Amino acid sequence: MGDKFELLKTPVNRTAARKKNKNEKLRLRVNFLDDSERVFEVERKILGSDFFNMVCGHLKLLEKEYFGLEFRHHTGSYVWLEHLKPVAKQIKNTSDVAFHFIVKFFPPDPGQLQRGLTRYLFALQIKQDLSNGSLTCNDNSAALLVSHILQGSSFYLIESLHAIKIQSFQILSV
Repeated sequence: MGDKFELLKTPVNRTAARKKNKNEKLRLRVNFLDDSERVFEVERKILGSDFFNMVCGHLKLLEKEYFGLEFRHHTGSYVWLEHLKPVAKQIKNTSDVAFHFIVKFFPPDPGQLQRGLTRYLFALQIKQDLSNGSLTCNDNSAALLVSHILQGSSFYLIESLHAIKIQSFQILSV
């Protein structure tokens, strides 16, 4: 019986525990359109916009206004990461949350996209939506979309190879 009272007399330093949790970094997992995954280690107070910019920086993506980070809310529905709120306030449990980097909206005229990477990411999104059935269309439209997917993928690959050749040439000429 004396042991019970000994436990009750032990002081609990709750503020130290809270401070430790506030200083602890978050490990946030992001799934990309090419099925790759990356874990970002960020400050607990990071805003949604800063985290989103970090993800876009990892991809070297400049036309980021078309994209967003989606995650499953603790209520079970999928929601967009809000840019003006801290990430930690939007998620309940960081260990099982996965963010999905996806297209938030498509421009009315894809010709206005400036970068090959953006077109490539759009092609991956369309491919993913067609394969999982979230985008349905007739055979003619599907054929047109597949041609856009192939053009977007090949253009990005050609653009990437061109950039590599330029870098190689600069290295060789030095």
